[in-house]
Formats: sequence, C-alpha cells, structure tokens
Amino acid sequence: MDLRTRLILKPIIGGILLGFFVMLLIYPIYKSLLESLLVSLGIGLAFGSFLLLTNLIYLKRMERKYGRSPELLKCHHTRELEIDMPYDEAFDLCIKAVKSLKCKIREENRNLGKIIAIKPTKVPLDWIFNQDLITIELRRLDGRTKIRISSQLYPHPPTEYYVDYGSNLENVEKIVDMLLKHASRI
Repeated sequence: MDLRTRLILKPIIGGILLGFFVMLLIYPIYKSLLESLLVSLGIGLAFGSFLLLTNLIYLKRMERKYGRSPELLKCHHTRELEIDMPYDEAFDLCIKAVKSLKCKIREENRNLGKIIAIKPTKVPLDWIFNQDLITIELRRLDGRTKIRISSQLYPHPPTEYYVDYGSNLENVEKIVDMLLKHASRI
C-alpha cells in the first residue's frame, strides 16, 4: 500500500477505533449493544472524516506550492549548498534565517559550525510529533562556506509511513532561499 493510500486510511481507521472506545463508555447508558455500537461508530466516523478532510486540505495546499512529489510526503529533508560568504557571516545569516522561522535555538556553536533549533510544526491535529528539528552544519572553505540544512519531525516518528505534509520541506526551502538571496547581494 502506498503512502497516499495510508494517508487517507489513517484518519478513517483512527475514527473507527475511537468509535469502539466510545462504545465501551456509552454501553452502560444505552444498555443495548446495537444502539451503543451505532452511536459510537457515528461519532467515530464523524471524527475520522473531519481528520481526513483537514489532512486532504493541507496536503492539497502543499501540493500547489511544491508540486505532487513523493518528496513532499517524507518527514526528513536535507539540502547542501555552497555560498560565496565568509564563515562567520554565513553563521550569522543562518542564525537569522532560523529565527525568521520563529524557532527556539537549542544549540548554537560557532566553533563546531552547528545550529540546532526547534520549531512548532504545521502538521494538523497532531499531538505526538508537534515539533520540527532543524539542524544546520557549516564548514569553512576557501572564502566560501558549505552549509548542510536538515529538518525532520521531532521526536522522530517510529515508522516511515508518517507524513508531515511538507512542513520540513518548507523549513529547508525557506532557509535556503534566504541564504541564496542574501549571498547573491554580496
């Protein structure tokens, strides 16, 4: 089963499971297994449909922005680039780029060339993976700087079938755009 199919089935199955849980709670009220089953499945399907609708709306928005690509559905994105800028200036620009995304910087080490930041994710209705971990590594070259930018869900999902709806791709692209825009002005 492909990732898009799982993306659609996940909220519906989650809604049905919620319905069965609700059935256990309301069975003593109705005292009829059939009535409590119908009410709880209705609640579960309504909840699952709501989740599915929000997932599809968000996915379509990201597809319009970045195209319909399998990359869009992945939870970990990395880009490497070299810019014509001295190391210290590039490091300061990376800090500025991360702060422009409204991230909290967890670690900033100029000597090691490493910036680690946390950003609240845009994944709709997600209570487990609600942050993006952005890591930037810089390396000195002759008058230039090599930069590796990565972004992933935090904590890291236990399965490859989790979808971030382009949140991490958007983080990486915004940072790269800012770096290239500023580097071209020099």
